[in-house]
Amino acid sequence: MLAQVGPWWRSGQRLVGAALLATLVSACRACRRRDQRTDDARKPVRCHDPVMGKGNFHDVDGTATGEAQLVVKPDGTYELVLESFKVGAIAHTNLVLVSNADVTATGDIDKSKLLDLGPLKGTEGMQDFVIPAAMASSVMEGYHSAVIWDTEMAHAVAAAPLKNRAEKRARRFSRFVTCVRVVSAESPGAAHEPRRSRSRGRRR
Repeated sequence: MLAQVGPWWRSGQRLVGAALLATLVSACRACRRRDQRTDDARKPVRCHDPVMGKGNFHDVDGTATGEAQLVVKPDGTYELVLESFKVGAIAHTNLVLVSNADVTATGDIDKSKLLDLGPLKGTEGMQDFVIPAAMASSVMEGYHSAVIWDTEMAHAVAAAPLKNRAEKRARRFSRFVTCVRVVSAESPGAAHEPRRSRSRGRRR
């Protein structure tokens, strides 16, 4: 009798052991997921700085690619940030702001009114340049394009117009209003056409 019970007993022990092992593994995984969620919750959330204006670089007398963004920091200071930026060389090359809405030729720029933000920090990648505190109050109204400027040859390598989002929305609304006025002018009688009476005579 004992000889018959022995194999069943050993089989039951193995099953219980396997069940306990599976329970322990499942508990460990659950603890690991909980710890991961706790760590994620403790990580500081990075808020993006408001973008006041931005534009892509286009060639002028040279070549550069990427996007220029004029951002405002939480303390009220302004920065010009270059995203996905790439240029062939940075020797005697600075980032400047100009009053032009856009720059297609070096002759468009008034060289006496350049706001020099300093030399480029690398040939590619993200770069940020602090706007001088004395110019922060007028940067939105007085400067509208970022220019990669060759300080030795005094010419523009590339430029990026800093288009303001609010101004863009205002232009779209203005175009919409103009379209409505044009349509109204083309059909002046439509607005004054008398309504047809919906009443019908009774059938006899």
